[in-house]
Amino acid sequence: MHGKSLILFFALLGAPAMASGQDAVPPPMMMWPDASGKVSDFAKTYRSCTKDSYALRQIAACDAALKLVDREVENLPNKQEERIWFLASLNLHKSIIYRRSDQFADAIKSADIAAIYLPDAYQIQQQRCWVRAVANTELETASEACSKAFSKARGHASRHG
Repeated sequence: MHGKSLILFFALLGAPAMASGQDAVPPPMMMWPDASGKVSDFAKTYRSCTKDSYALRQIAACDAALKLVDREVENLPNKQEERIWFLASLNLHKSIIYRRSDQFADAIKSADIAAIYLPDAYQIQQQRCWVRAVANTELETASEACSKAFSKARGHASRHG
């Protein structure tokens, strides 16, 4: 499949896999209370970003969580990897929220920011494809993102399925 046929493929396939949030959960370590029994502010805002039912509160929570990422990961052994994952995940969630609210320019911007952090994540490339296809804009970029998402997803499925 090439070009616009990939856009059609994803349009027929449906919204990105991470749109439901099922694949975009934070690592388990941050969801549990710390030794003092507290859940971090970051964990609370991350959950609000991904689970709140009101789009404006979700965006505000995503923005708040983005400001807290560095503090959250500073004591982790793989802090740079965790930081990149959280920054990509939060921006992907913002893109999904914006797309659902028909704010396509913001959805595209957030998806592109997520791709800066994790350019090989098929869910992010799928979102970049999907939001542009729905908005009927930047179809060349959409086609490139669809191609990348399709090739990465195929590799992901062969390793995990």
